[in-house]
Amino acid sequence: MPDPSRSVTPRGFINFDHFTDSYGATVTVRESSAALAPHVWVFVEGGTTAAEPGTPGIPEGRKNDGSAHLNVEQATRLRDALDAFIRERGADPEFPATWAGGHALVVEFGDEELIARCQCGVLLGERAPSTPLDEFGQRWERHVMERSDG
Repeated sequence: MPDPSRSVTPRGFINFDHFTDSYGATVTVRESSAALAPHVWVFVEGGTTAAEPGTPGIPEGRKNDGSAHLNVEQATRLRDALDAFIRERGADPEFPATWAGGHALVVEFGDEELIARCQCGVLLGERAPSTPLDEFGQRWERHVMERSDG
């Protein structure tokens, strides 16, 4: 598996990888300048479609900005570049029970109930708004501790 071709933009942001897809489009996975939380751009530029002559609605050789046509090796490169972004800019392993750590407790109002989830998406339970919320905290604490023990 090829190593991602990393580079840095003139503004100092990391290009986690930059490669060409099956139809000649350039795929770039780039760190975003978003200030509130880590984000990544996936740019797909250039290339052409591989439409057969006479395919309805798709002119042969049309410029193909916005879509990547990936074989297994290219898909692996995209996955590896996104994994690198997640590892390097994602959750803070020193403080998992925080927003920056990726495991903050989130409680939202549903139709007629409160729904608790971990920031990572794990459902912690549902309760009527008039009942104590202690159980959410206990489940969340167990969830975070299980993650940090592994």
